[in-house]
Amino acid sequence: MRTLLSKLSLLKKLHWLTWCVLLVTSALLAIIIVPGELVLLLPLQSRTPWEQECEKLRSATQEMAYAEDPRERNHATIVAPVISTQVYQHGWPRPFLARALVSRVDKGGQLTRVASEPLIRFESSFSHWGGSKYHDVSWSNYDNWPLEFDGWLIRPWYLLLDLLIAAAILGIVAGVTQWRMQSNGGLLRFRLADLLGGLTLIGIGLGFYVYHTNVQEIEHFGEDYSFVPGFSIQDGNVNLSTHYVGPQWMRKLAGNQYFLPLLNHVDSVSISTSDNWKRTYGELPEFPYLTDLDVRNELPLAAFDYLEACPRLEHLALPIMKRYSVGVTYRGDPLFQIEHLSRLEDLNLRSITLRGDAYFAEEIEEVALLPTLHQITLEGVAASQDQIEEIKRKYPAIEFFVRPDPQIFLYPTPASAVPIR
Repeated sequence: MRTLLSKLSLLKKLHWLTWCVLLVTSALLAIIIVPGELVLLLPLQSRTPWEQECEKLRSATQEMAYAEDPRERNHATIVAPVISTQVYQHGWPRPFLARALVSRVDKGGQLTRVASEPLIRFESSFSHWGGSKYHDVSWSNYDNWPLEFDGWLIRPWYLLLDLLIAAAILGIVAGVTQWRMQSNGGLLRFRLADLLGGLTLIGIGLGFYVYHTNVQEIEHFGEDYSFVPGFSIQDGNVNLSTHYVGPQWMRKLAGNQYFLPLLNHVDSVSISTSDNWKRTYGELPEFPYLTDLDVRNELPLAAFDYLEACPRLEHLALPIMKRYSVGVTYRGDPLFQIEHLSRLEDLNLRSITLRGDAYFAEEIEEVALLPTLHQITLEGVAASQDQIEEIKRKYPAIEFFVRPDPQIFLYPTPASAVPIR
């Protein structure tokens, strides 16, 4: 007890500037850790285990809301309330809390709860492209703070981890600030080491800015595309999708990823092969954050040389392969065929999409042998359900998703793929 009191007495000796820095740092950490972020409803095959748990929480909370007032489900009356459930996740660096919040707008006038509006919002930088009219600051929205909930899910160990990391940051900041004040003998006294440290930080910041600016120039952002979530180049043959790739804490502190346009980069590309396919595929290795590639039609076999050079490519959607296809060349260039599946071994893929009735059980099993693969999505393949079930039993580490043939338009638009489990 005496030891603890002696350590606490050290707090009285802290410089007033140290207390100010601690106060500001604590406020920033609170904004980063406490307010939640909306968990998006991603396709099933794109969800992490934590996002799957959040979706279960959302579904369970939604069912409870329907149980309280089943009119919306049964459409029994015209005054049925519009019920929507959103899930927010809280915590940094690891989310420790998921919180479900139900909003009801009763058309009959019996208002129970409506979603809150953010106190701070700015006009969307790409409103003329479509999408939201505003960019909201997430931490200025009441619903983002853990003040109300209709359902919740907590991970105590991650809560402890986040608290320990926050305490460590505060301790380091306080220690460095106090040491700086004591060693320099005052607030306005500077040494050569301070100058060198300041120049180092400025150099790191400039290097950070120049790197991301150069990458965006390579990615064809340009002035018109600096803020948009997606755009097309080469007469629409190449569609580029962007995503925030910077630190999570920086995005949470800013309140919206679009307030940090420098850190938005191309992570997904969809290609329709054209006459200048060599130029198109030749640029892909220069996209350092590219993870997803969707080939919409023919895939030149020589394009694999470029794909193998993509440093982060993890997800590949192959073009539709028809059983009786006769086109094996494009403008004289050989095209990827079923017999070329072995070329996939050098790509280090985590997931792949196989399309078309040229894929029988043998071909699917050949793809399942890829050492780095975790997920296979099948669209309109020739293998039967029983054959796919057998392949699944042989390769339990791989998750399979099945969709109908994308070329059969008699099918309704498929919802999220259903895992074979």
